[in-house]
Amino acid sequence: MKHLFLLVFLTSFSLTGRAQAVILDTSYYAPPPVVRQRVLTEDPDHNPNHQSGGNWHVTRKRELLETLNEVQTWYVSAEAGFRSDASVLSNYNISYNTAVFTINGVTIDASASGTPVAQNTSLFLKAKVTPAVAGVTVTFTLDNAAGTTRTATTGTDGIATSTAITGLTVGVYKVSAVAGSGCNSFVAYLPVYDPNSGFVTGGGWVNSLPGSYVSKPTTTGKANFGFVAKYKKGSTVTLEGETEFNFTAGDLNFKSTSYENMTLVISGAKASYRGVGTINGLPQQYKFTLVATDGQVNGGGGYDKVRMKITTLDGLTTIYDNQLGTADNAELGINTVLGGGSVVIHEVKGKTQKIEEAQMVATPQLTMANKLTLKAYPNPAITQFNISLESNNTRDAITLKVYNQLGQVVDVKRNLFSGQVVQVGAAYKQGTYFIEVTQGEQKQTMQVVKSN
Repeated sequence: MKHLFLLVFLTSFSLTGRAQAVILDTSYYAPPPVVRQRVLTEDPDHNPNHQSGGNWHVTRKRELLETLNEVQTWYVSAEAGFRSDASVLSNYNISYNTAVFTINGVTIDASASGTPVAQNTSLFLKAKVTPAVAGVTVTFTLDNAAGTTRTATTGTDGIATSTAITGLTVGVYKVSAVAGSGCNSFVAYLPVYDPNSGFVTGGGWVNSLPGSYVSKPTTTGKANFGFVAKYKKGSTVTLEGETEFNFTAGDLNFKSTSYENMTLVISGAKASYRGVGTINGLPQQYKFTLVATDGQVNGGGGYDKVRMKITTLDGLTTIYDNQLGTADNAELGINTVLGGGSVVIHEVKGKTQKIEEAQMVATPQLTMANKLTLKAYPNPAITQFNISLESNNTRDAITLKVYNQLGQVVDVKRNLFSGQVVQVGAAYKQGTYFIEVTQGEQKQTMQVVKSN
């Protein structure tokens, strides 16, 4: 009796490749010889010995992952062993159909999930998996309060599209997309905007700390900025304005050339937008994200803040970021507090607000608004700072606090009064500090630098 055995070995675990086959042409019935094949198993500790009349040599996942994108040649051989011996092998005519297959690394690009959308509209998250294979599961996760999750499957084009998501409030959301069981992941930032929310302006300087300018991590000093971002009159899509950021000590002068449409998001005291621009007047384009906080708006915390992040156009390489290592939609920290200048979020006045303003004008105020100011000199200082306090509030005492760059309180002085000059900093180490004075509901802050 003549038998034809066709053994086909397939490789899975999200890898692409061609099958190998061994054709066994026998002249009489006999147990098949042992066929040894290196295979990939999802469980690295799984070793299915003595199955189908032979032994399997198992290669662990991590060994193959180390050789991704390399061409691998695999061989099948017959040899004496379990259920066969040399005399049996001599009765087989074995022909090998050898094959070479390529193991490709799985990549995912979810940048399409960062396309801005207007509030009160449905949105769909998208990601492209490469190589384009149908049936790959992609899990999307939003960092909103509900932790919204969607699962989608790629089509033949490698693109996975989520079901509709609704109900997101104005803000910038972090979108995480994961392919398969964690083969690769991608992070995008989704702006949900209100084109009628107003506009933002700012000007002044922040203290650029070590590590902010990635190619010159030890360079520090003042970084001056000026910006305006608003929706073009009559448009709910097109942004206009200008952004300039000048870090003189690092020889970095960034100037915007255009804004990304629909990216201006104003939520309470926080505003952010994106665009592209150039550095030092050279033609190469860079992407930037600017995030600002108006400290005088409810929820602003009393500190005006600006974060400037500059990257390559693909977003993979950071050029400058004065809050390096945090998510693009993270709350601004102490490193972004202005040393001078201001950020102002301008709200669109509605009909009700105009009526209220008219009523205020028609009814004269009999009391003067409280005004609290402070000055620090010299700044920078080598020995100590003189803090001058001025206020037209003669009822409430003034409290002064000094914070270091970690946000820790290093000095407190209470029961101060208007016209007083307070000395602080004699025992401070070299570095940047933030002085905060409060009187009743009034609050003012200032950044000072202690030098050698």
